[in-house]
Amino acid sequence: MWRPFLQPYHLIIVQDGDPAKVIKVPDGFDYELYNRNDVNRVLGPKASCISFKDSACRCFGFLVSKKKYIFTIDDDCFVNELDIVIPTIRNLDFLEMWRPFLQPYHLIIVQDGDPAKVIKVPDGFDYELYNRNDVNRVLGPKASCISFKDSACRCFGFLVSKKKYIFTIDDDCFGLIGVIIAPAH
Repeated sequence: MWRPFLQPYHLIIVQDGDPAKVIKVPDGFDYELYNRNDVNRVLGPKASCISFKDSACRCFGFLVSKKKYIFTIDDDCFVNELDIVIPTIRNLDFLEMWRPFLQPYHLIIVQDGDPAKVIKVPDGFDYELYNRNDVNRVLGPKASCISFKDSACRCFGFLVSKKKYIFTIDDDCFGLIGVIIAPAH
């Protein structure tokens, strides 16, 4: 299911669990595969900072990646279980370059700044658009917990999502460079 999205990119796969277990990656992918033994070898006594009890083992992928942008995904993530949260202050023309990756998903767009400003989203995307007025309506007196002075307004998107997984991307992120998949059981 993910081949069309991930195959063009270099993958860093971080295996949690038993390092003796063989992980099979389908043919045609450019990847690096790491496990607990690799983490111990690379980090030495600091290896304990990488948890292998949950998907936090992906943090090792962040450490070894040499790419400017990193996309991370769990190995059991399916399209109908993922929302994309985008904080924004501008029109979302940047989505055109991401269309092949993001169009299959539901977008939750959280507008920062003036709620009277109209944000344009390219045609063909399934999305919900929220602004400060929506946050005030939904959260009432607790609305001030969502910052609208920076991209932290994405937290409201996390709050309203009903999906198992959430991916977030800023409106000024141009081009996917690296991919980390974790954990690989």
